[in-house]
Amino acid sequence: MNEETTPMTPLDQMVSGESLQLIKAAVPYLPQQGQRFLSLYAKFAEFRNTLALFSQPREMSAMSQPERQMLPPMELLDELARYSGGALRENVKNLQQTFSLALAMQEMSAQEMQGGENDERRMDE
Repeated sequence: MNEETTPMTPLDQMVSGESLQLIKAAVPYLPQQGQRFLSLYAKFAEFRNTLALFSQPREMSAMSQPERQMLPPMELLDELARYSGGALRENVKNLQQTFSLALAMQEMSAQEMQGGENDERRMDE
């Protein structure tokens, strides 16, 4: 079994404990009626856990870690790439490369502008 696995997102980790993961892992090995029942049960349990998680007072909830600052775009794309696979991951990687190129061009443009200002100062002196 050489499949590439995608890690669970932080939200999934908070609302889906080990027991629910075991239930979901067993689904493909059950008869169709059992698959339907366990799938619905697992999703309902996750939904219930999500509602409970966000209905707690902020300081008491599992999400009460210090407020995260907005991630810089490259870090956000890195984080998104972790949870994607196949063509979607390739698209995220292409977006990262495009963004890197745009940043490099922006820096070069800023340096050129700064260089032009320095040339004008020298001429004034």
